[in-house]
Amino acid sequence: RRNMDHPSWPRRKVADVSGRDRLEPEGFEGCRVMAWGCAHNYQLGDGGYLAQASPIHIKSLDRLEAPLVDLAAGGDHSMAVDAEGMLYSWGLAELGRLGHESENDVQLPRLVLAMRNVRVVS
Repeated sequence: RRNMDHPSWPRRKVADVSGRDRLEPEGFEGCRVMAWGCAHNYQLGDGGYLAQASPIHIKSLDRLEAPLVDLAAGGDHSMAVDAEGMLYSWGLAELGRLGHESENDVQLPRLVLAMRNVRVVS
C-alpha cells in the first residue's frame, strides 16, 4: 500500500467531471485535460494512434480561444464545448458522426464549422 501523503510526490488539483451536467463558466481554465486508454480512432485528441497506459496531457485543447465547459470522451470519438458555445470534435468520423461533412478521421480537436453560428449549450 502506498502512502499518498509522501512529501516528495507532486500534488495536483484535479477537476472531477464525472457525473456533472456542466462545469462552471470558468470551465477547465487553468487546468490540463488528461487522457489515457485506447486511441485506435484518435479519440484521445493528442494526434496519436497508440494506446496510452498512463495519463497524457492533451496539449491541443490548451490552444482553444475560450476555456472548455464540457467534455465528452467516447470509445470512438470525443467532443468538447468551450465557454463561447463552440463545439469541437475528433476521432472516428464514420457516417459523419463528427459533424465535419467528411468521413475522414480527425486526429486533433477541430471546430465543427457547421455549428459555428450556433451557441452550443451542454
